[in-house]
Order: sequence, then structure tokens, then C-alpha cells
Amino acid sequence: MQWELVAAALTEHLQHLSAPAFDAEDLEAPRNHVLVFHGVGGIGKTTLSVIDSRLLPDDLQHMALYYRA
Repeated sequence: MQWELVAAALTEHLQHLSAPAFDAEDLEAPRNHVLVFHGVGGIGKTTLSVIDSRLLPDDLQHMALYYRA
């Protein structure tokens, strides 16, 4: 079920990117996003979060927050 949702979201996103009204310059506009990784313990959610935070520009890395439940 979850993979179908992921596939549907990616399909929708690709359709949005290929739409005639899509403006590539809009990708540079500032945004606020939250990424949440959830799942059973031990599958690498924290590791993925750390890797993602290292991909942030240096001036934004201080904004990365990890929470383990």
C-alpha cells in the first residue's frame, strides 16, 4: 500500500514538472519544508536524516533537527 502511494506521488510530481505552466525559475524561490521519516526501528531513518543534513548548504546545516522516539 505505501509503495503505491509513493508511486502515485512521484507520478503526480513528474506530471507537475512536465506541465506547460511549470516555471523552472520557481525552483529557486525560498521554501520551508519538513521531512519526516517513519518506520520500524533499525531501518536507517536516523542515518538517512544525517546524510540529508550533510547535503544542506553550510549556512543551513544548523537548522537540521533529529528526534528519536
